[in-house]
Amino acid sequence: MKGAIKAIPILAIVAASGNAYANAGPIGSQFHVDSIAQLLFMGVFMVVFALVIGLLFGVLGAIGEGASSLIGAMRTKQFEAQSKQRAMNERLDRLFPPETKPDPDWCEVRDEIAQGNADIASIWRTYHDAKRGSLSEAEFAARYDRWCRDPLAQHALIPKIERTWDAAAERKCAQAFDAALSAIRNSGDLKKHIPLLRDIAQWARLPRYGKVSDRAIPAFEMMLSVLAPERERDEWLNASCGLARALSASIAKGESGPRTAATLARVCEIYERVLRAVPKTYADGDLANEQSWISVRGEHAYALLRHGRNNRPDAAAQAEKAYAEILAVLPAGVAVEHQANTKMNLARAAETQGDGTTGANAREHFLRARALYQNALAFRDQHKLPRTTRTDRNLERIESKLAE
Repeated sequence: MKGAIKAIPILAIVAASGNAYANAGPIGSQFHVDSIAQLLFMGVFMVVFALVIGLLFGVLGAIGEGASSLIGAMRTKQFEAQSKQRAMNERLDRLFPPETKPDPDWCEVRDEIAQGNADIASIWRTYHDAKRGSLSEAEFAARYDRWCRDPLAQHALIPKIERTWDAAAERKCAQAFDAALSAIRNSGDLKKHIPLLRDIAQWARLPRYGKVSDRAIPAFEMMLSVLAPERERDEWLNASCGLARALSASIAKGESGPRTAATLARVCEIYERVLRAVPKTYADGDLANEQSWISVRGEHAYALLRHGRNNRPDAAAQAEKAYAEILAVLPAGVAVEHQANTKMNLARAAETQGDGTTGANAREHFLRARALYQNALAFRDQHKLPRTTRTDRNLERIESKLAE
């Protein structure tokens, strides 16, 4: 078409020439007619030629575009095939590393099964087809089952996963914790595995494990099922305090409701049992000792305070008593920061009792809380401890409640 458009000026010339010859008169008219015919023929030829050339270029362009698309599709398929093969090779190397031959990496095998990507039979077929070992299908499955039921093997996995921490590590750790706990529970000899349970509980409580931390609860519970404070006092104290802390940590900040109330009640009961086994004394270093009376009583008081915030003024009253006991035991001038915080919590316990009651009783608690907050702030000022916006707002909040 572009060629045809270019031919239009030629037709114009031909037409103009025809007009000129027509105006010339009869002289040489035959010659003029022949010339005009030739010019017309040339014009038509040029138009047709331009159309053919345009059509030819169009066809060649379409063929080029088709060829380019075909080459692109072939390259895409080739890239997809290469990516698929690379992913397959990576999966084979992950499942069947040379250093574990003839066994696969059972941790990776379990992870694939747990995610629903395969079962033990299909993994064995992959193992067999890729010639990654010589185990029969029956022996492959039997070894996997033995490995899953071996507490020591599951316990050994946890530090290994830690050394190669990746995006799937938390999921694999959860699987290892669950398998280890199940294997120990089914072993029939919990006492023999106390060291493993202690390690599992301590690992599970590490902050990086996130949701895995709740695995510490069954680990401590299994320990306490076979420990007695009369025979294994230190181990029993460690497991009891650990269980109470793990249960407390399982409650999200601001969470309330029946489940929270039941969990906090259980935490308080555990701490009460521990306090009956720990002498009410204070010595240097006790604040850093998690099993000392003052440390346990402080955690107990905080659990009571949290329990009181679930509309349990009786628990808040016990918290106030606990904080008062702590202040009575701490010598004057010792651990002033700890004393300042304890005084603040003492005031919060009084305020919480007011929140759980109404009328004159509530006002009485709020008035006592105001006096305790003022005392706590004065203590901070006396010992030149920094104030925060939060500590100052406590008084503002109490004044607001008293003004209602």
